[in-house]
Amino acid sequence: MGDRWDVRTGPPDAAYSRVTRDLAAVTAPLRAYVDALPARLAASYRCSLREPEVSGLARLGAGHHAPERVWQMAPPAPSASASLLMASSTFEGGTRVGVVAGRTVAETVPTCFCDACDETGEDMVEMVARIVQTVTGGIREYHRRDGGTWFTGHEAVGIGGSARGETYGPHAEPWVVDWQAWPLR
Repeated sequence: MGDRWDVRTGPPDAAYSRVTRDLAAVTAPLRAYVDALPARLAASYRCSLREPEVSGLARLGAGHHAPERVWQMAPPAPSASASLLMASSTFEGGTRVGVVAGRTVAETVPTCFCDACDETGEDMVEMVARIVQTVTGGIREYHRRDGGTWFTGHEAVGIGGSARGETYGPHAEPWVVDWQAWPLR
């Protein structure tokens, strides 16, 4: 994360409701990474650019009501490996990226542009790269009960380290989907 604020006191309250940074400059590394990503994925994995699925577009969220660019990369057997859908849009000159994969992955980077959030372009690239690595390396998605609470989420299964996301979900039948890693070229 950025380091504009003292770690003991944090940002001033006013920073949560203003944008004074040059968002185009801050998010330039993110835009460059996302623009180059389809070619990099195609060079590394057996995958192809496909028409984005309507169900994936619906999961992008409110921050992407008018995306400038939308693409979906899919491995040769999309029923065995999760596809990766990305959309980029602009807010006050800054790039925002939506990432959707499988049943449960739906992330927006950055989530906010306010001065208090303070992410750098490199932080944003790292966030998106972690999601891409999780999806291309193999991912387990689930809806399960832990104690009295139901969780819906995902976790990396094919990479070293861990990447995980969970949300509380309504009661339903438990399910698990294991998506295979994308095949290398």
